[in-house]
Amino acid sequence: MAAEKLLAQPSWSAEVTIVLLHQPQGGVTLAPIQGLPGLLRPIPTTGIDTYARLRFEGKSLDNALQACIVKDQVNPSQDLDPKQLEPLVAEAQVLKFAALAQLAFARDPRELLVLVKWPDQVSAFLVPCDQLV
Repeated sequence: MAAEKLLAQPSWSAEVTIVLLHQPQGGVTLAPIQGLPGLLRPIPTTGIDTYARLRFEGKSLDNALQACIVKDQVNPSQDLDPKQLEPLVAEAQVLKFAALAQLAFARDPRELLVLVKWPDQVSAFLVPCDQLV
């Protein structure tokens, strides 16, 4: 169905169809590429940037966390709750997925961007539409 939708689109736009597979649940979401930010959990930038910089500079976990709470008035560990079972995806990664979909759209045969949302990461691959219809 996604390949048929993609092939029916006459030109590239933000409405180009992608597929998101949810693992291990097994669900499938067909969506336009413009909906991708809402389908993936973005990395919260407030606090995370400060935390990452401090850790890179060698601060201990507790010191970096305390500095974030004081400086940004946020606790990044709350944003990174592992119980949520959703991977965090940087905005730059979402843009790369969109660029990949655009390149795949221009290929012959046209290719469909398929993303797999695992509990700890998001994988991307392309599938030629002529193999799907």
